[in-house]
Amino acid sequence: RVIRIKEVLDTYLTEVDFGNDLINEYFTTSIGKSFLETYLKENNGSDIRHVSESKETKQVIDAQEEKLRQLKSQVLSQQERVEKAKIDASKKVEEAKKQARTEIDDFQKKSKEELEKASKEALGELKSDIYKLESKRDNITKTIKDYYQEDAEIKNLKDVKDEKKYLERQLNEFEKAVDTQKNLLNRPGKLSGKIAEVKIVLDMLQGHSLDKREENYP
Repeated sequence: RVIRIKEVLDTYLTEVDFGNDLINEYFTTSIGKSFLETYLKENNGSDIRHVSESKETKQVIDAQEEKLRQLKSQVLSQQERVEKAKIDASKKVEEAKKQARTEIDDFQKKSKEELEKASKEALGELKSDIYKLESKRDNITKTIKDYYQEDAEIKNLKDVKDEKKYLERQLNEFEKAVDTQKNLLNRPGKLSGKIAEVKIVLDMLQGHSLDKREENYP
């Protein structure tokens, strides 16, 4: 079996194009590294070709490790950038919230002030309207009082006119009675026939009208 394995390895190393790559890839694995290190310890300086291949393999390993370190560094840098971006974003969010709260407070304060101002203006207008209505009410009340006073004066004037007419009628009756008495004095023969008229005259002198029963003086 050992001979067969050697033959296969010789074939891979000499005839197959990817033989070296396969061997190098194997040596980069943990098992390959362990095998190579053990072999070198046991066969120190016995095979220069193997030593050379070991150096090349170590260079490949070092290169891969360097790439790995660079990749880790890039990942770490990226993580740091992400964390910084998250912190910056959180700060911006907090600033935005604070700004929003400030704007809301300002708006509410402004709205309250405007509402109070509008209420004062409305109250002032209402008071002005009430004052105008009260003035109109007072004017109307005065007009009504003046109307009643004028109406009373008109009624009084009407009463005076009625009384004047009544007195004029009384005067006319007195004048007629006086004329009648004068005629009787001038004609004594008819005096006896006029006794009834004397009584009427006496009644008139006492303030009684000839047609008092028909008179409806208020």
